[in-house]
Amino acid sequence: MINFKSLYGKGASSFQRYGQGRDRAYIVKIIKPFYRNPVTEVIEDERIYRISEKASRKTLEIFGVSIALVGVPLIALNKYVEAGCALTFSACALTLLYLTFYSYYSRKSLE
Repeated sequence: MINFKSLYGKGASSFQRYGQGRDRAYIVKIIKPFYRNPVTEVIEDERIYRISEKASRKTLEIFGVSIALVGVPLIALNKYVEAGCALTFSACALTLLYLTFYSYYSRKSLE
């Protein structure tokens, strides 16, 4: 903090006090841009990415398991065999797609 008393002498008139306030406002105006930069763009934090990862993983697990559990009994009971095969092949394709993306992103740097 600047010692304005030493700058203006012992007694300070109202004009000098006005000058001191003006000097302080000028100093604050100079320092303020360096103190806090206003954010003008949207920044996504890591929490959003983690929530998205967990939601997509849970969706994949539930959907993959459910179509496999529906498809296998349809094939085993010889009822709607084509639909059962389609569901089980979809579960296999979904698992292969997941493993492909998993191996791709595990080698690539996450940015």
